Amino acid sequence: MCYLIIMAIKEIASRLSSWLGILLALIRLIIVKSSVNPKINQVSKQIFGLKASLVALFFSVLVSSFYFGRIRIVDVQKPWTPPERLKFNSFKSQ
Repeated sequence: MCYLIIMAIKEIASRLSSWLGILLALIRLIIVKSSVNPKINQVSKQIFGLKASLVALFFSVLVSSFYFGRIRIVDVQKPWTPPERLKFNSFKSQ
C-alpha cells in the first residue's frame, strides 16, 4: 500500500512539474507583453500564481487518477440498453 502511495505521489509530481513549467512561461509571456494594461496586471499578483498552481495540481491529480485507476474512455457506436431483467415495468395510473 505504501508503495502505491509513493508511486502516485511520484506520478503526480512528474506531471505537475511539466504543467508548472508551461504555466510559468505563459504567465511570464503575458506579463511582459501587456505590462501597461491594468486589467492584465492581476496576473502578476501572488494569488493568481497560487490559483494557477492549484488548478494545475487538480488536473494533474485527475489525469493521474485515470492512469492509476486504469480508467479508459471509449466511444460506443450504439447506445446501451439494459437487459430484460433490469427493465422497469411501467405502471398505469388508476
